Amino acid sequence: MRRRRRKSRESDEAVPAELPEAAEIVSAYQSEDDLQEMEAPAAPRRLVLRRRLLPFVINWPAMLMIAALIVLTVFVLLLNQGAVPTEIVTWWPIAVAVPALLWFVVALVRRDARSVLGSTALLGLSLSMLLAAQKVAPLGTTLVGITFIATGTGIMLRGLLLRNQPIGG
Repeated sequence: MRRRRRKSRESDEAVPAELPEAAEIVSAYQSEDDLQEMEAPAAPRRLVLRRRLLPFVINWPAMLMIAALIVLTVFVLLLNQGAVPTEIVTWWPIAVAVPALLWFVVALVRRDARSVLGSTALLGLSLSMLLAAQKVAPLGTTLVGITFIATGTGIMLRGLLLRNQPIGG
């Protein structure tokens, strides 16, 4: 940082009584250096370019979706082979319901209408699977009913979220 020098009082006395407008502006500052600093635009920051580690850009949401599908496929294969313990088989839909519920709450807080629809559909699907895993009702009967009810609730909430917004935006 640059240090500023104080002007002595003698130089302030040397200013004539009548000044033109430009000189009055200059005299308002302690020195002309202050005026030059105020007028001069700040030097642009020098951008430090780092070389990328990879020669391409990663789409992180798509990468997470692919990883989730791989994990789901491995789980279903193990489930079909009977290699998964019964406790996990009984409660695994909660692993889908909890993130769907969190997604729903975040979408409501952010007032994101599309995410509300997606999260309610996923929440309805996971609750149907949870009821089927607990052997409360077969998956075929709960899948349609609960998923449609949850999605309908999402559509109503979406309508409430978009109520005061213009159609184009």
